[in-house]
Amino acid sequence: MHPKGAAWSVWRWHDGKQWLPDWYINLELPWVRTSMGFDSQDWTLDVVARRHPEGRWSVRYKDEDELAFYADQGLVSEADRSMIERTGQKATAAVHAGSFPFDADWSRWTPQPNWVAPQLPAGWDAVR
Repeated sequence: MHPKGAAWSVWRWHDGKQWLPDWYINLELPWVRTSMGFDSQDWTLDVVARRHPEGRWSVRYKDEDELAFYADQGLVSEADRSMIERTGQKATAAVHAGSFPFDADWSRWTPQPNWVAPQLPAGWDAVR
């Protein structure tokens, strides 16, 4: 799920029986539509949120060490690192505020067993 204009997407996993408890928030360049679909860039730092049965959310960051390494090596500027960290704080605030898509009850939605994976169109692998 990618909230339009947001600098993150939200990933969930379903094991065929139930939703797994974690909501994975991938911090990334806001999506841009291209002729092949969408383009973005991963920002390394991620947020993992879990909604507990009583409704409370817990949140943790993932790959802070990797982002620090990239910054230390000069692969990510300090300005970009700060922007990425602020984006993580905004995503965390959205979780705790119950903003979309964290306000929805996804528990009853399940993939239909007869759904098949879509086929990639011809030329999907050609960068233009």
